[in-house]
Amino acid sequence: MVKYIKSDLQFILEQIKIAEAHAAGQPLYGPGGLIPTYNLSWGLRTVDGSYNNLLNPNWGSSDEPFPERLGTDFRTLFIDADPRPDVVNIQPMTYIPGVDNDGPTMTIPTPGGPVTIGDRAGPGDVIDPQVRIISNLIVDQTLSNPSAILTALERAGVDDPGMLITASIANAYQPVKALFDALSATQRVYANAAAAAAASPNNAALQQAAAEALANVEAARATLEGSEGYAPLVTLLADNGIELDGINIVITNTAPDEGLSAPFNSWFTLFGQFFDHGLDLVGKGGSGTVMIPLMPDDPLYVEGSTTNFMVLTRATVGPGPDGIMVDNPSTAVDESADNTRPVNTTTAFVDQNQTYTSHASHQVFLREYAM
Repeated sequence: MVKYIKSDLQFILEQIKIAEAHAAGQPLYGPGGLIPTYNLSWGLRTVDGSYNNLLNPNWGSSDEPFPERLGTDFRTLFIDADPRPDVVNIQPMTYIPGVDNDGPTMTIPTPGGPVTIGDRAGPGDVIDPQVRIISNLIVDQTLSNPSAILTALERAGVDDPGMLITASIANAYQPVKALFDALSATQRVYANAAAAAAASPNNAALQQAAAEALANVEAARATLEGSEGYAPLVTLLADNGIELDGINIVITNTAPDEGLSAPFNSWFTLFGQFFDHGLDLVGKGGSGTVMIPLMPDDPLYVEGSTTNFMVLTRATVGPGPDGIMVDNPSTAVDESADNTRPVNTTTAFVDQNQTYTSHASHQVFLREYAM
């Protein structure tokens, strides 16, 4: 139980009085200010984060443009230049904001000859497969991923100049990859069957299904371990300090500070505010779309499908000084960049502002008052 002494209560009352006087119109800092110096932690926190910095009252407050320390850098626009679903031909193009980058139609060379594609990218649109490729590289810890092999070698203290060892492991894995995939498939089936059986212990059919699924896992493992290429692969991995856990490479969970701090664990997922304190929220819509084509080796890729892509909405930007989105041809100033940047509707200074809101008028509706 928290205990307060008289001086604690007196300090709290003084802070409340500062906030009341400020609300009545007296300045917090400066001539006639309530706080004598800018670096004193006096007063009460505002829900919109304003006056957190008395010299720059709006720094970090809600409804302010996101600061861009490195300036604006428009990345390359990628186009899947071949409309055939079985061919992926990424055509690099320079992304120019506010311009229909690939035009109404565009003819590009492909292995099968010139192909004319339609109006795929409008002003503000970006087609970029790299977002998904990077994501897949991060989550894939199998021997199919050279990044995972290289990371495991680094963790084992093995130097791999030119990635020659990585390439030799990848080559040794290819002959048995299908058997690893088969083992993975049976393990997924067993995981689902075991969960269903555990939830209904008196259901004989579910218990039988789980037992059969486990038998299939053991059979797939025996087939893999008995294959001609398995033993040489295991030996190569062991010689280079790489350990497998099922089909995955063992990459220990280590904090970024060289393991000095405790690493991430599942408690962070259960206790969700570790991931989402509501520190930023940007408006989206009206400023283009990010289309992410799926590569043929993507787990979500469906052969022959016309929907092998993911879609995200870009952050909303506003017009430049001319007040017109894109460029106003009647003026001499080129405002096609539309340099009113995306606005952060919340503030990082108020933790869990999804609970407390980021605007005083909004907070009034969420509070319960006893008059």
